[in-house]
Amino acid sequence: MNRFYFLVIALLLISSSVFAQEFRVKGSVISSEDNLPVIGATVLIKGTKIGTSTDINGTFEITIPKTGTVLSVSYLGMSTQDVIVENTNPVKVVLSPDATIIDAVVVTALGIKRSEKALGYSVQNVSSDKLIAVKGVDVGSSLTGKVAGLLVKNSTDFATAPNLSIRGENPLLVIDGVPYGNMTLRDVSADDIESVSILKGATASALYGYRGANGAVMVTTKQGSKEQGIQISINSNTMFDAGFLAIPEKQGVYGRGQTSGVYSYNLDQAWGRKIDGSDQYQWDPVAKEYRTYAYLPVGKDNFKNFLEQSYITNNNVSLSYQGKYSSVRSSVTWVKTKGQYPNNTLDKYNYQIGGDINLDKFKFSSNVAYYKQSSPNIGFNGYTNYDPMYSLLIWTAPDYNILDYKDYWTSILQTIFSKYWVQRLYKL
Repeated sequence: MNRFYFLVIALLLISSSVFAQEFRVKGSVISSEDNLPVIGATVLIKGTKIGTSTDINGTFEITIPKTGTVLSVSYLGMSTQDVIVENTNPVKVVLSPDATIIDAVVVTALGIKRSEKALGYSVQNVSSDKLIAVKGVDVGSSLTGKVAGLLVKNSTDFATAPNLSIRGENPLLVIDGVPYGNMTLRDVSADDIESVSILKGATASALYGYRGANGAVMVTTKQGSKEQGIQISINSNTMFDAGFLAIPEKQGVYGRGQTSGVYSYNLDQAWGRKIDGSDQYQWDPVAKEYRTYAYLPVGKDNFKNFLEQSYITNNNVSLSYQGKYSSVRSSVTWVKTKGQYPNNTLDKYNYQIGGDINLDKFKFSSNVAYYKQSSPNIGFNGYTNYDPMYSLLIWTAPDYNILDYKDYWTSILQTIFSKYWVQRLYKL
């Protein structure tokens, strides 16, 4: 019996020595950005609350139960790393910045970067990927519906920049820390923007004085690439108009003349004699002379025929360099917008070059940009006598085909038939 108890005790001692092999492991934690020690990083045995933290040198010591134990290393603003301990050799852990934490950093007044959660006033950040997903003519239009309290009034008129208001007031535009009073977001290329921070109210933009009393739109441009070395980026996108659900119809019953119902070849009004196919003295656009021929509603579809295919094309080429202590980026952007009317185009040209030098106790940043816009015919909309829709649908008769008059602007015959309307419809 004594021999049996002795055997049981021996087996228990052997099992405890096998399954309770605790040992002390040492390690260090450094940052991937600068290879400096991370002070105060948390080191836990995964699945437990047993752990320690790194000292002033970024090192730690912890007792673990056995080899194969997983240590979870974390630090605020950095991604958590799990490390499997296989033996008693020192453990080296490298932590990288957490991208989700970086997105929560916003640029406040004068280029100061702060955590969004640490601010005592309302600030909202919009990253560049949300601006270039579908690029339009204006960066302001891309902010529609993305910022609470920011109202973007997009005009239906061609080449009209949207109007931005924060809580009912017009904000100050600030680009790379410099406030502008004579520019809009139309002058900035979406490809050159790193982020847009919306400072809501006077408290948020107090450093800009009275100009920032209504809030500010802070634009931070790109200064280099996200990765080390040289990078070349080329991108292009084009959007075409898909057509119309409905186009206003023009009456094709009455011809030129006034309300008396009498035909008059030298009047533009469309409330004269009925268009009945009878021979009338009228202008022949082919022979370029007045003659008598059948009076027909050949221009009933003038407005539909006047419209052209519209599109927006956005093209960008950028060259960037990212080094250990410096970075530089150069970018060229060309945006062309084609409206629905002839010669209704807008060209935007943007050139931007910027960079910075970042040393231990010295930082220098510089940015230069050139913006240009050109258009041969912006055009007009609304209740005006030079609006094509207003002119074609209301004031001119349907007894002429607008397609026959495309050359009348430069022709010496521009003083003849319907000169008042044709000159405005086909402006060069």
